[in-house]
Amino acid sequence: MLNINGIEVETDKDGYLLHSQQWNEDVARSIAQLESIELTDAHWEVIYLYETFIKNITPPQPSVCW
Repeated sequence: MLNINGIEVETDKDGYLLHSQQWNEDVARSIAQLESIELTDAHWEVIYLYETFIKNITPPQPSVCW
């Protein structure tokens, strides 16, 4: 779990977000800082392209209950 600007962001044991709707630029910056990565304009371009792809191109993934 990460605490970013007073908001609890749930992660799995490997640090991946459990709820994609909790992602925002502050979360990206915090995770990058934890990984010692300085986000450049090139990073943000890829991040925004991926976000656009996920939100607009890929079909929603159905929830599967076992």
